[in-house]
Parts: sequence; C-alpha cells; structure tokens
Amino acid sequence: KGEIVGYDGYRHRKDSKIQVAVSGESLPLSTAVCSGNEHDSKGFIEVMEGIRVKHGVGRPRSRPREVHADSAYDTKEIREYLRRRGIKTNIPVNQRNRRKPSVGDHTGSRKKPTSA
Repeated sequence: KGEIVGYDGYRHRKDSKIQVAVSGESLPLSTAVCSGNEHDSKGFIEVMEGIRVKHGVGRPRSRPREVHADSAYDTKEIREYLRRRGIKTNIPVNQRNRRKPSVGDHTGSRKKPTSA
C-alpha cells in the first residue's frame, strides 16, 4: 500500500481523501481513505471491493447492479473491472482520456510521383 497522507503538489500540505460508495438511498456502503495527491480513480476498486450489503438470510451481496460515477472515473481499468464483474455503468466519457486524431494526411490518398 503506502502512505495514506501525501503532499498535494500545490500548497505543500499533507491531505487525505475519503472516497465513499453510497446506495440509492444515500446510505454509505463502503469507504476508503486515500492519499491527497492520488487521483480519485486509484481508490475506486478498493471502494468497490469493500461493498457488503446484507439482504436477509445468506451471505451479503457484494456486487451492485449498476454504478454511477463522474467522468474522473472514466478509465479503461475501471470500465474493464466493472464489465468483468457484470456491473452496468453510468460513467460519462472524459474527453481528455480519449485519443485525439493524429495530425496529417494518413488516408493514403496522396498522389504518388509518376515518371514521364
């Protein structure tokens, strides 16, 4: 693991973040404490692994039906993790995570020189 407290790189102070998974009724299901200089998406899987909801007799439910999160959680790793576990996602696409089209003509439509 590592430290749960880290410098934020801006104000040179130590911070911590608390990430919480909540139910549709806003009840906390799982929490994780992360370093202040760590990106929010790094603690997502730890929070998901901590979910345990009791539903009467039997073992507690550990897999929610769906997950709603903001675009900070739009990473390939998180989307694959949720897909593997069969969890539906409602995470908006973060445009900064998508590849931008390369500059230049890569269509192959350039005219080749011909000899006369």
